[in-house]
Amino acid sequence: MKSVDSRIPIVPQQSFDTFVKGHGPEVSPLMVISDYPTQDEIKVGRAFSGKSGDFVDALLKSNGWPLQKCYRTNYFKCPLVGFNSKNKKRSREAVETACKIADWNKIIIDEIRIIKPNAILALGELALNYLTDETTGKIIRYRGSVLPLNQRIQHALGESVGPVRVIPTYHPRDIFPQPLTRVADRKSVV
Repeated sequence: MKSVDSRIPIVPQQSFDTFVKGHGPEVSPLMVISDYPTQDEIKVGRAFSGKSGDFVDALLKSNGWPLQKCYRTNYFKCPLVGFNSKNKKRSREAVETACKIADWNKIIIDEIRIIKPNAILALGELALNYLTDETTGKIIRYRGSVLPLNQRIQHALGESVGPVRVIPTYHPRDIFPQPLTRVADRKSVV
């Protein structure tokens, strides 16, 4: 399996301390995009490293498609310090700060253009909001739905990539604080 790492544009490292790279096969009908990196991913410097990656891999394997067959990345490639706090203003400021660092939309468009997936598994509410036109709803409302890719992104991809569908669901980081004791809880993620 040929890796696509070298073809993905790199953001100038001096802009921030940590850059978490996407990685995976050059050809993949399924792309997995998280909203932003976990602490494990920040330590390793690669998307879907550690506990979240292991969890998503186990769920995908149980459906016959291991994570290793997917190109995996984050929408934001840097930590969102202060995001996920109960303070909405602080969360909003974390996103605004990250948006000043780089044009994440352009970077994700470049990644999608290279991989040419049929579908994207969007993990987390930010991934849902940035990848689809559903910007007002919560993840619980759209989890498991099949939605069209954001029209601006699809248009920017041009004819080189066919219509891409987005399947949003919870990010494992958002449910790890609550133990997944029931099989129903595990299946609700993917």
